[in-house]
Amino acid sequence: MQKKDEKRQTAPDMRKMVLLALALVLLAVLGYLFLQLRARTQSAPQNNAVSTVTPSLTPSASSIATPYPESLTVYVEIKGAVYKPGRYTLTKGQTVADALMLAGGPTERAVLNQEQMAQVVQTDMTIIIEEQ
Repeated sequence: MQKKDEKRQTAPDMRKMVLLALALVLLAVLGYLFLQLRARTQSAPQNNAVSTVTPSLTPSASSIATPYPESLTVYVEIKGAVYKPGRYTLTKGQTVADALMLAGGPTERAVLNQEQMAQVVQTDMTIIIEEQ
């Protein structure tokens, strides 16, 4: 009779251990996924320049905040193999390379052209970064 009681006590203990092991595996998998996501977001080049991304393709004075006078402002749209495609505000004299950095930088599949990167941006310019 004592053996049956011992078996009954060990079965719940075994279930607890299995559940604990599953919880630890789940925690390890979630930790791994978190670190992978964090590494992926940190691998994109960061730029602390002030920029404003607007969902519309037509800028309006109320939707775009810029610290520069309107005469020095240039609006460009960047598409293709970049991490954050969209519409950006730059100042006159900045280059396509500057716009590329505002868009999070090129992806791994981007094909960069030195001549294009050195081009000075113009108002309402659309920049397309080609993919391999």
